[in-house]
Amino acid sequence: MRIDLGMSLSEMAKKANKTSSYFSAIETGKRAVTEPLLETVISILCQNRNDEKVLRVAAKETVETVDINLIGKTDAARDFTLSFARRFDELNDDDFESLSNILNKNNK
Repeated sequence: MRIDLGMSLSEMAKKANKTSSYFSAIETGKRAVTEPLLETVISILCQNRNDEKVLRVAAKETVETVDINLIGKTDAARDFTLSFARRFDELNDDDFESLSNILNKNNK
């Protein structure tokens, strides 16, 4: 999208108050996109809601790991989180849908 708009890497970095090497690492997949940076990039590049959607989907597809802060959590929360992490690769789409339904039950 940056290139389609004719914006150089250095211009993008300057507008976002980051270095060119920082953006280069993101564009080559060596560094993850943080939520605050995503919001900044959206504000710089997106000209409409579809552009924003495209960037959000692209950012989501680059996520390879998730960190969960367990500081101050109960033993039950810690046990569940660690058990979930250990068994994550064994879960199938039906399992994910069931868990998603449980997590989203208050949002309906």
